[in-house]
Amino acid sequence: KKYTEQKTELELQERLKTTKPAEGIQKHIEYILENILTLKCPNCNAAFLDFDGCLAVKCNKCPIFFCGTGCGFFGDDGLVHGHITGCLYATGELHVNTDAIYHIQTKVKLDKVADYCQKLDDGDKKEVMDALKVHIDTQSLNALFDPQFVSLRQIRRDREQARQVEIETARELRCV
Repeated sequence: KKYTEQKTELELQERLKTTKPAEGIQKHIEYILENILTLKCPNCNAAFLDFDGCLAVKCNKCPIFFCGTGCGFFGDDGLVHGHITGCLYATGELHVNTDAIYHIQTKVKLDKVADYCQKLDDGDKKEVMDALKVHIDTQSLNALFDPQFVSLRQIRRDREQARQVEIETARELRCV
């Protein structure tokens, strides 16, 4: 599948003009904008804007397929198609419409932002969250640290980790 490349540097600069947090907080914001909110090929980091149809996306920069949910899984065509049917973020279907793709990717991004922010002290976390309100709606940001959301995120992470072990084992068996 083809994807549209973004000019992430220009977009990032535009986003950053709207917020002026302290230098340390600015580094966190830049990291989140560039590495979490900008969708990229998990193999070569080429940014992509969108795609239609199948969640198994083929990168135009490198010869790899990756999961279009943004979860970070990549591999050959068959491996990625197999992953998508069990991906914790996907609906279980290989082909979804643009609205569904956006909804799925938003869920993945929020999980990744929450994981990143968990590592910050409370003061920095609040400043980062305040600065991110320009980029992520407030309701979604508030939900990030709701105990129910955190619990569901942990369950998804545990399941994905177990699935990754299965996939790595399958990869190793193919190589032998």
